[in-house]
Amino acid sequence: MFEPAIRCEGIGKRFLRNDGDPYHGLRAKLASLRAPRSKRGSAAEETCIWALRDVSFEVPAGSVFGVLGANGSGKSVLLKILARVTKPTTGRAEVRGAIGSILHLGAILVPELTGRENIYQAGTLLRLRRTAVDRHFDEMVAFSGVGSQLDSLVRGYSNGMQLRLAFAVLVFLDSDVLLIDEALSVADEEFRRRCAERIRGMAAHGQTVIVVSHQLDAMADLCDRVLVLEQGRVQAIGDARSTIDGYRRRVGADAAGVLAK
Repeated sequence: MFEPAIRCEGIGKRFLRNDGDPYHGLRAKLASLRAPRSKRGSAAEETCIWALRDVSFEVPAGSVFGVLGANGSGKSVLLKILARVTKPTTGRAEVRGAIGSILHLGAILVPELTGRENIYQAGTLLRLRRTAVDRHFDEMVAFSGVGSQLDSLVRGYSNGMQLRLAFAVLVFLDSDVLLIDEALSVADEEFRRRCAERIRGMAAHGQTVIVVSHQLDAMADLCDRVLVLEQGRVQAIGDARSTIDGYRRRVGADAAGVLAK
């Protein structure tokens, strides 16, 4: 029986409203507990915001799957659920195999360690033997292009250098599913091209890649299928090129409507 690499069923994620006040969430929660039992549900809803609602999809193993949407549409929250950084409020997310993720650089690299030390540190975090890291070490260094500063502290690297090192570590270590959240937006064109080639190679070898990006042309070339989120809900899902074309038309129509007002 076919088993997808990723299956999400009715995913929802709810957060307490903050409204700029760090104590607001606690006060709201206490207020909802003091409310009569019959009114607690409505009181809780008034103090919460849903980042995702009823999101369902499947991703076959060995494919590249894109997630699109405006800022605040829930893309990063979805990736954090898949990466097991946070749990959904409703529904369930199943991810088969080991997960590698580039959600933000600070989660991968330690500024006070050198590039070389960071490579081995990342291997330790992924529970890999040192021999496994050694096997790919030269490939990672060559791909990242930071060889001349490999033994310098990462805090002295530019954002682009940090990205290249983080990406190189994850794509050469053995993960079944790789999650990438806008990380490639700070890379130069040449490195993006090499990343795309590497991602296609990973998919060809049965690995699954989820990419979140605003770079529509790159997504159309790279992805097999695309999911579009709008205000936390699935707006469209399907073949990458046709879905992205529909997204372009929708965004263009929305922008024209705003300008006409």
